[in-house]
Amino acid sequence: YKSDTREREMITGAILEKDYRGFWEEHIAMQHPLASVELVSWDGSLTLLMSEKTAIIKKFKEVFPLSEDLKEYNCKNTGRQSRTF
Repeated sequence: YKSDTREREMITGAILEKDYRGFWEEHIAMQHPLASVELVSWDGSLTLLMSEKTAIIKKFKEVFPLSEDLKEYNCKNTGRQSRTF
C-alpha cells in the first residue's frame, strides 16, 4: 500500500479470493484495489510478483534470472497473442 493509506482502507478495500483469476486474464490485475505490490505463492509451483514500481520488478528479475514476464507467460500458455501498447 502507499504510505498514506489508512489501515481502515486496507481492511475494507476488498475481500481477497482464494481462487482469484485476475492474474491469468489478458489485462492482469492485482487482487487488492489499493495494493501497489502483490507477492503471491501460487499452488507451490509459481511465485507471482506484481508492482507499480519497475525498480522492484527489475531487482526481482536480477535475483531470480529465470523469472518470466506474467503477460508473456499467460500468452504462451493460453495461445493469446502478446500486445504491446
